[in-house]
Amino acid sequence: MPEPLLLAISTPYARRGELYRAHRDHYGREDDRVLVWNADSLTMHPGAENAAFVESEFARDPLFAASEYGQGGSVQFRADVESFVDPLAVEAAVIVGRFELPFVTGTRYVAFADPAGGSGGDSYTLAIAHEAAGVSVLDCVREIQPRFSPDEATVEHSRVLRTYGLHEVTGDHFAGDFPRELFRKQGITYRLADAPVTDIYREWLPLLNARRCELLDNARLKNQLVALERKVAFGGKDTIGHPPGGHDDIANAVSGALVLAARYRRVTISLVAI
Repeated sequence: MPEPLLLAISTPYARRGELYRAHRDHYGREDDRVLVWNADSLTMHPGAENAAFVESEFARDPLFAASEYGQGGSVQFRADVESFVDPLAVEAAVIVGRFELPFVTGTRYVAFADPAGGSGGDSYTLAIAHEAAGVSVLDCVREIQPRFSPDEATVEHSRVLRTYGLHEVTGDHFAGDFPRELFRKQGITYRLADAPVTDIYREWLPLLNARRCELLDNARLKNQLVALERKVAFGGKDTIGHPPGGHDDIANAVSGALVLAARYRRVTISLVAI
């Protein structure tokens, strides 16, 4: 088509993709063949009622509002979406050369599982951790990648749990009741987590940033943790999870186990204080 004209309109989100590259390469450049227009909502739709609404959105969640509505004449790409954690913090928490820790008598272990059905793209993961001197220590990570039988995968994970003297594991609500029944057949109690995975990630992040957790030297774990994003879900509520096309099955199990270990310390301290 001679002299084609392509028009595109969107709201900025992450600092990646075609929209971000177009803005980065062409915005504000004279005599460029591509014109990029960046304007906030009030510039495009002025009015007192709109201004009051935008102001309330900034008061509720300024990060979301800056990219959804903008202010001062422009909208912004969300920097926080690029990564939920600092890659340097993850590297600092990894104990190089430590791939797994053996069972130690007298240690109180906790476990967190992220079950999967076996036929999709998700792995069935398990993580075991303990608390030592205020630090949540990751002892063991297991990942069974698809395709697999959920029954056989649960049997394998149950063997690992018993190796650490565990007869109980916590997991998320996503998989429904099937993990509970499968673990019960192996003499393992499957307890549902008391918080969604986004809240577990939020509770784990301070442990990471304060260097109060130790990670195993596991490349897939590191990649999944570094890739975690803070996303805007439907209705403006933020969620934390993997990027499009990615996975966070190992990250889910590990963060859950480390949070459980940290909680156990707080409970123990409270009991001692009483």
